[in-house]
Amino acid sequence: MLEEPSDSEYQTNVIAELPGKTFENCVFEIGAHYDTKPNTPGADDNASGLAGLLEIARVMAGIKCRRTVRFCFFAMEETTRGGSRSHVARIISRSNERLAGILVFEMIGYRTYESNSQRTPARIPLILWPPRTGDFITVVSDFRSSSIAARFQKAARKYVPTLRVFLVNRIGRFLKDGIRSDHSMYWEAGRKGVMITDTANFRNPNYHLPSDIPDTLDYNFVVQVARAAAATAVEWADIVE
Repeated sequence: MLEEPSDSEYQTNVIAELPGKTFENCVFEIGAHYDTKPNTPGADDNASGLAGLLEIARVMAGIKCRRTVRFCFFAMEETTRGGSRSHVARIISRSNERLAGILVFEMIGYRTYESNSQRTPARIPLILWPPRTGDFITVVSDFRSSSIAARFQKAARKYVPTLRVFLVNRIGRFLKDGIRSDHSMYWEAGRKGVMITDTANFRNPNYHLPSDIPDTLDYNFVVQVARAAAATAVEWADIVE
């Protein structure tokens, strides 16, 4: 476990690694931001993401893998994304490291089965047409990162078949709301990454409000998303028998 400076001297990233036994310089990351907006408890945004990330790290701690898995707790997402920006800059500076990509948890705790509970910034036939009930997790990718989104979807189908997954595939960077979290810093640097999200204000009425409290969350939903992400990481990292 280490603290990594962000763009601000007052906030730091917290980074942990499960080193690979064979290909230590081949790295896959899972990340979430730990800051919140002022005057909101931040249960969904983003304690839900942190809880998922912490549980995956706990479960994987005793596993031996051929490739490295890194757990990233980012600062400053709600302001400048300075935490992830600084972290990506360090990745670029390490010429011997091969980053396969990152899964970024951006609110993974709010699910509802109410009709017409899911809004969307746009509806484009055959391109962007999400369900109208907010009972699914969304995976947002750009063209470069579509393989990671597909890997997550495949892992979910195999290990968490009751988890509904909706892909915003390849077009994420062309949507204003598709670049609203730390994964966008990876895209800007030409690295792979996806955002895993319950769609924030397009579903959760408590977004950035004092009412974003633990009682509003669906904890089974958090477990399902974390399980699919853990399976994605473990299959990539390749367990040593």
